Parts: sequence; structure tokens; C-alpha cells
Amino acid sequence: LVDNDDTGTDPNNADTDGDGYADGGEIAEGTDPMDPEDPPAPTLEDSLVAYWPLDGTDGESTPDLGPNGYDLNLVDMDTSNFVNDEGRTVASFDGLGTMLVHNNEEGEELPINQFDLYTISLWVKITGAGQNDLRFFSEGSTATNDPLFNLGTKNNGADNTVDLYLRDGGTPNHQFSVGEPLDGEWHHLAYTYDGTAQKIQLFIDGVLDRDDWNFKALTSPLNTTTIGGILRAAPSHWVNGLVDDVSVWKAVLPEDRVADLANGMDPLGLAGGSQFSITDVTRDTEGNITFSWNSRPNGSYGIWVKADLMDEWEELDDGFPSQGKITDFEYPVGSSPDPAVSRKLFFRVTIGD
Repeated sequence: LVDNDDTGTDPNNADTDGDGYADGGEIAEGTDPMDPEDPPAPTLEDSLVAYWPLDGTDGESTPDLGPNGYDLNLVDMDTSNFVNDEGRTVASFDGLGTMLVHNNEEGEELPINQFDLYTISLWVKITGAGQNDLRFFSEGSTATNDPLFNLGTKNNGADNTVDLYLRDGGTPNHQFSVGEPLDGEWHHLAYTYDGTAQKIQLFIDGVLDRDDWNFKALTSPLNTTTIGGILRAAPSHWVNGLVDDVSVWKAVLPEDRVADLANGMDPLGLAGGSQFSITDVTRDTEGNITFSWNSRPNGSYGIWVKADLMDEWEELDDGFPSQGKITDFEYPVGSSPDPAVSRKLFFRVTIGD
């Protein structure tokens, strides 16, 4: 810094050193707005704010497995709203009043849109057509109905696009995805927000859908984070459908990490830096082998084997169907190479056929 009146920063660039932190915020926190290494870039582990697997409930809440313990409270829901669907346990919403809620307290890292950089990742199985203007992720205020950040169904229910709704005293209000992932099948969505670059991105199943959204920063205070509807002064806009594996991050996840989540990686695994891999191998007393990997619902996998690392891979299956979040494959005695004979075997799993 030059002095208290001259920071030395670029007046035409809100983030002079390009480290993802606005100059004004760095000055207020005592870090150097001219040094991209100050503060140090957060790791993925540091960036995870909350992870809600939505696998069950104690009758009052469903747990946050992230670092902060921001459990979601049930509204008009109970154990019957956590159901099995296509190999995964998920939260089911009826569109009549069911909702999961976290009331954000001062000093918490929610709402997620308080950050200049953030990502929201979730799986949805929702039919958008015919559901007018309903929300599966929302942040609002119990003091007023106006400031809102929402992801939901199209406002007129005309198709299966995602409706991004940004409101804080004016436009742009409703904007829509190019793709139509709300088609009644499971899809992964990732929403990234870069307040410094004023850029928003939406990814569908790990692929960029669009990055030319009209940008708007919400500056009014928001004190609720919800799944399945809006909690504001007047609760509303409850959606009918299924939601699973919601995670929020105080960083813009790069495309390869978004793809990891879309390919079935557990957010806790991603935060710890693990990669798509075989996660478990067992061999019973007869020699039958079963191995497992973290998988993507509705996906398919190629499976390969060899008895020696110098050999060529032998294809066992070119389109083995996913069983949900975790997929198991049994390699029985009598196969070639035979696990009852071979002292060691090597397996490989590839995404797609």
C-alpha cells in the first residue's frame, strides 16, 4: 500500500491481484490487494461449507456432513420423505409444503451467496414442465419477500429448463438454462458464481450449459438456506420432485472438479482430493472377487482385467450399468483368468462404454 489514501490498486479492476478477493475486502481484512498469494488460495477442503447427502433423518433434521454441521430442519417432512430411487437414498418433496431449512446465524458461512466466489452442486430428479416457478434451492429472508436467490423450474412451467432467479430490488429476475435437465430423470447441476469477474456458470451433468447470464450481486441480508421451496416472510414455491447430494463451496470449482461430482464423486472425497477409483475389493473363501467404485446414477462402465501388468487388458463388459452412488461387480471363480488359480489380478473401471 502507498498510504491510507492511495492503495496502489487499479481503480478499474475490483480485484487488482486476481486472487479472487475484492480489493476492498482485502484492505478491510488486512491482506495485500497487490499480492495474489495474500491471502493464500483456499484448498478444496477449506472451501467446502456444507454437504447434505439427504440419506435420512432423526425425525427433526437431516445432517450436514461438512465441516460446520449446518443441519437442515424438516418442514412438513418425516422419515417417509427419504426414499430409495434408482439405487440411491434421496429427499422427496411433495410440492405442497415440504422443505428443508437452515436458519442462518450471524457469523455462519451460510447463506452461501455472501461470498464473492461460490459453487452449488446437487442432483435433481424433477419434471419442470407443468410446475410453474417452483424452487429446489433457495436463499431468502424471513424479514421480507424481496431479496431472493433461487434455482428452480421455469416461471411459466412451459419446459424443463432451469430457472435462475436473482432479485434484490430489481432485474434481471428470471433467466433460463439452454439445456432441459428437469426432465424427470436424474441430472447433476452445478452453479458457480464469481463476483469479482461478474460471471455466472451453470453446468449440466458436468458440461457447461451457459456462462452468459446477466450478472447481479445480492447485497441485502439473507438468513435462510432451503431445499424444496422458499423460506422468506411468506414461505412459498414448493417443488415436487427428488433431490440428492447437495454441497455448497466458498470457491468456484474448476470444470474438472465439477465433472468429478457429476461422475459420482462424493463431495467429501472431492474435498479431500480423492479421485474416481475402485474403492473396495473383497475375495471370499472360494476365490470369488467383488469390487466396488463410486459411480454416477444412470451411467455405464467398461470393466477390464489382466493377470500381469505386462499383458493387454481384457474387456469383461463394455456397458455395465450403474447401481447408484456405489456399483459392485462380481468376478466369479471359473472366469478367465480364473481368480481361483491366479495369485493376483488387476482390474480397471472406465466411465462410459
